[in-house]
Amino acid sequence: MYPDGNTIEWNKTNNTEGVDGFEIKRKGDTNVKCKIFLNLDKQPPRYKLSEDLASLLGIKEETKTGVILALWQYIKHHNLQDNIEDKRFINNDTRLESLFNCPRMAFPQIPELINMHLQPIDPITIDYTIRVDKEFHQSRYAYDIEVEVDDPNKLRLLSVFNNNASQREVQNLDDKIVQCVQSINNSKTKRDFLLNFAKSPVEFINKWVASQSRDLEVILGESHVNLEEQRRSEFYKQSWVNEAVFHYATAQTQRKMHELLGSSSNIRNDQRR
Repeated sequence: MYPDGNTIEWNKTNNTEGVDGFEIKRKGDTNVKCKIFLNLDKQPPRYKLSEDLASLLGIKEETKTGVILALWQYIKHHNLQDNIEDKRFINNDTRLESLFNCPRMAFPQIPELINMHLQPIDPITIDYTIRVDKEFHQSRYAYDIEVEVDDPNKLRLLSVFNNNASQREVQNLDDKIVQCVQSINNSKTKRDFLLNFAKSPVEFINKWVASQSRDLEVILGESHVNLEEQRRSEFYKQSWVNEAVFHYATAQTQRKMHELLGSSSNIRNDQRR
């Protein structure tokens, strides 16, 4: 009745408001079979992956950002990032090389390279018969279409994060956790100290006194440190370094305070004269 290729297309524009439906009319007196194609407007846009890329990543359709993230996880899992010359480059394995036709690629090139493997998602196809033998015809079939919606739990989490009272409670709990961890470390230090003392009291006391004496001499500047030790970074990672820095900073602060007080008193004396 109608020539092949007779297609009626309706496209949604950016200014189109939501509609419940629309009618398409043609003159005719016999039933006509037709196909209805529905292209879902998904935001952000989703794409169908090529067979090779889908086999590599284990996903059939995804957003472009999701594809890049999945590909990056594959790269990290197989240790393909160049850690010798430039970390911006990826040394492709056999599968990636056959996929992108290059043995090596830069990370900024990935969005452009995956474009050749992204296609529009197949439309939803419905076989339908337009009936004209009845004044009003209602199909006996209903079709379910899967659509993506925001996770309701996401809104709940956002409300929790935006709640100042909850944030304060979380901060207080974090502080308590830090205090507990510090207390555990202090208890472990005490345990190790007493355990070593219990194993060999005399030897432990001798080593401990010698260590404390040497640290005190170094802090007060009364010891001539071996120059060979000073050349090694391990020498400055010892426990006495923090205390020495503290004493040095305190001395410098006190010296500055004395200088400021002395200069201010001189200024006052000059003003009195």
